Amino acid sequence: MDQIKEIAAIGISSILFGICYKRYIKQRDAINGVQNAPVLELNYDLNEIVKTHKNKKVPYVVIRGEVEALGSPITSVNNHSITGAIQKLSMKEHVVARGSSGFWANQKRVIQEIYNSVPFVLRVSQTKVEVLDALTADILDLETTADHFQCSSPSVFDHIWGYFAGR
Repeated sequence: MDQIKEIAAIGISSILFGICYKRYIKQRDAINGVQNAPVLELNYDLNEIVKTHKNKKVPYVVIRGEVEALGSPITSVNNHSITGAIQKLSMKEHVVARGSSGFWANQKRVIQEIYNSVPFVLRVSQTKVEVLDALTADILDLETTADHFQCSSPSVFDHIWGYFAGR
């Protein structure tokens, strides 16, 4: 009976290792592909460059240009003068809690992340590249336009309970 349990545990461990290794390889290849991606200018030679690649697709490429939303752009919640094509709203909790070692430490955890996007084009003069779903990008580096911290006002009971609960 012990041998069956051990064989089952080895089988499950092997399956989990295989899944994790496959995810690791995929992520590593994506990061290497993005780091080694050619930087192409938006011009009339872009069509010729794409035609020279396999299946007429360039796996990873960096294209710089002016972003122009197709349709109405997304307006910032915090500053109505800021518009764009991709928006990330993130809510985080910052807690000072006592850890298992008995020391107090700052802890952060993401409560919710919401992404909004609209189709857009990258434009340089008259040449355009249309981006329909930017959220499928392997790496999406966004700029922070607003960062607000709202401190809670706990009651005396919350302080006492938090002390005994380790928060």
